[in-house]
Amino acid sequence: MHAQTQRMRHVGILLGSADNTVSRSRLDAFLQAFRRLGWTEGQNVHLEIRWGANDQSKIAANAKELVGLKPDVILVGPSNTVIALLKETRSTPIVFVDVSDPIGQGVVDSLARPTGNVTGFSALEFSLIGKWLQLLKEAAPGLKRVGLMISTINTTSPRWFFT
Repeated sequence: MHAQTQRMRHVGILLGSADNTVSRSRLDAFLQAFRRLGWTEGQNVHLEIRWGANDQSKIAANAKELVGLKPDVILVGPSNTVIALLKETRSTPIVFVDVSDPIGQGVVDSLARPTGNVTGFSALEFSLIGKWLQLLKEAAPGLKRVGLMISTINTTSPRWFFT
């Protein structure tokens, strides 16, 4: 019987701010699931983790650096990080998380059937806003007014005003 050797895989990860507890917990959950699936840092996978610190110039520099390392795949999120990566590569596979309106931002043409080198997950699809309001009205029938808090630095925030 021949011993099977598996080549070391390289995974790039580019996330927003290391200070963001949500981003940190998502990375921790990802790494735990990765280990449960048999991926061990230094044995069969090498991880290159970069943080953008909510600084566009740092995000752009990290995107360029990660692409230059020629990883097998890059995990990326939120929106501003995937957009920076798309400026650097149209061939390296990219999986996004926490990207607001990936269709509207031109990240993918379709969530159901993405093309090119990008695919991912989005919890925010603007076509669902009406459904969210309907659910709120059903949950609280006396509801008369709804407020919405948004981030003014989020690239998709203006869409909330016109949806």
